[in-house]
Amino acid sequence: VDLKNKFPYIVFPRFPGKWPLKLSQAQLDKRHQELEHWLKQVCSVTQLFDHFYVQDFLGLVGKKREERVDSAPDNADVKVMLPNNTSLCVNIPTEAYVKQLIEAVCTKLNIPLHFAPHFTIFKRYDGDELPVPCMPSEKPNNLLVNNHNERNKLKLSFRKLPLSPEVEENMLGDTAALEILYNQAVSDYNAGLFDSTGKEIELNRTNHATTQADFVRVAQRCPDYNGVVFPHCACNSRTDGHVILSVSRDHITIQACSNSGEKEDQVKKFSWAHVTQHSEGDGKFCFTITKGTSVRKIMLTSPHASYMNYCFHLVLHT
Repeated sequence: VDLKNKFPYIVFPRFPGKWPLKLSQAQLDKRHQELEHWLKQVCSVTQLFDHFYVQDFLGLVGKKREERVDSAPDNADVKVMLPNNTSLCVNIPTEAYVKQLIEAVCTKLNIPLHFAPHFTIFKRYDGDELPVPCMPSEKPNNLLVNNHNERNKLKLSFRKLPLSPEVEENMLGDTAALEILYNQAVSDYNAGLFDSTGKEIELNRTNHATTQADFVRVAQRCPDYNGVVFPHCACNSRTDGHVILSVSRDHITIQACSNSGEKEDQVKKFSWAHVTQHSEGDGKFCFTITKGTSVRKIMLTSPHASYMNYCFHLVLHT
């Protein structure tokens, strides 16, 4: 009953009923099979298996398991992916918010907590084009529990936010923070997420465990480093076709494309100095470009409108 109250969104398998009379050997074997089947179903849900009550029932409390910290009664183990494609398991309260998960990951990685605000937890479902930051009001364990039997599985990842060069430079002096920044820069480089033209030799030369900070500094000089490229979407300035929005610390880029996302020749770049307003709501993201007496309002219709607005806030206000 306690587990059902703690995980109201999980449909629990029916517990095998008790027999009122003394059981024959055949009946005992059948009940044993039913109990084993029930237990396998419960343990197939990670959040249930890692809960203290189930661990205690199985006699696992106090015993070491790979990538597991012993749970307290109202705690759960949450797995997050790191930029180098390894995973990390941390133990947090079942009702913890994103901030607590970020701090738990930082603590386990030995990253100073004053750097925690420069990281966040991203979520990505199977089939999603783009991982998006979890909202501060979201509870990571609840997200995983709600998703446990969905076809599109949810993965959580720990990544740095798009930071200013000054903030990054300060973080490069810490070994644990540097490890994350370096691995994320390598991952973005390999995925072609920033323009490395003319910097390939330097990047390849410094792509080594002993020159991690140098690699990050070379990457910082590449256009679109620390940027986000959003999936194509509709724009109020195009009646025929879509656009691709790219946001970096250097500038905002809008690339014309077809309705299916095929890139076209038309590209517009905007300076952050000319952005006078930005907002989102009802699946729409709007920003205003003001140059002298010229005022232009651009509106994008996208499922990522909140993330677009968040990126603008990070660049303009942090």
